[in-house]
Formats: sequence, structure tokens, C-alpha cells
Amino acid sequence: MIGSDNTILAYSHVAHDCVLGNHIVASNSVGLAGHVIVEDHVTFGALCGIHQFCRIGAYSMVSAFAKVVQDITPFLSRTAARNYSFAEQSRFGTQRLHAEQLDRVKQIYRLLFRED
Repeated sequence: MIGSDNTILAYSHVAHDCVLGNHIVASNSVGLAGHVIVEDHVTFGALCGIHQFCRIGAYSMVSAFAKVVQDITPFLSRTAARNYSFAEQSRFGTQRLHAEQLDRVKQIYRLLFRED
């Protein structure tokens, strides 16, 4: 299932049983394995690969050449150099939020990923 207003460039592959939201940008040669769920406003860099059964959260970014083998939380970015851990919060996704919404996202991020 593929949503509306998506841009999927040359040689990209969307495998079986994938669900793609709206406003997704997938650069050249992006590979989505089977049963992947991609929420709205996600951006994929060229030649990145998403393992099967992964969920990519809304407003997140995956850099070029990245290998994703686990879910990506909304509003976060994943770089090629950090295949197994989350990178900093996605500035691309958070620019679309109001100040109070951004503060709330930062609080939740700190609770889930930065504190004991």
C-alpha cells in the first residue's frame, strides 16, 4: 500500500506487504524489504536499506548508505556511521513543529533515550 504525494526515485525497491504513508521521499536505489511500515513525511537517502518488519517513524530521516535493522522512532535520524544506534534528533522533521510541540518532543526523547 502506497500513500499520496510520495517521490520514489530510480531503482528503488518496495517489497511485498509494505505500507507507505504520505509525503515520503526515497532517493535512488532505496531498498525496503518485506513488511516494512513507513509513516508520513519520511526522507530516505540514496542506497539505504531497510530490513524486513522494521517501522520507520513519522518525520524521520535515513541517510545515504545507511543499513536499518531496527525500528526508527519518529522525529529521529539514522546515519550510515551509526548502524546500530540512534543519531541526533532530525532537524528536518522538527522544523515543522510549533515551539511548544518541539519542547514536548524533546522531553519525550530525553525520557526514552537519554535518562536512566
